[in-house]
Amino acid sequence: MVRVLGRDEVRRLVSMADAIAAVRAALAAADRGGAVMPAPFGMRLPDAGGEVHVKGAYVLAGEHGAGRDVPLGDS
Repeated sequence: MVRVLGRDEVRRLVSMADAIAAVRAALAAADRGGAVMPAPFGMRLPDAGGEVHVKGAYVLAGEHGAGRDVPLGDS
């Protein structure tokens, strides 16, 4: 089952400092060849006035990873 977290729940569970540290560690792992990274997926959503970009990676054992989402529209 997939659980979708809202913005407030994510902010309560993960501090900004921890999020920055996780992204930094994931980018460093990728730079060392410690991640498998497919090409980004992008899709325009004309009815919603925006687009979605999804970038994912599998960070190999012993490394740390992070994910990111991009809001739709002008917000």
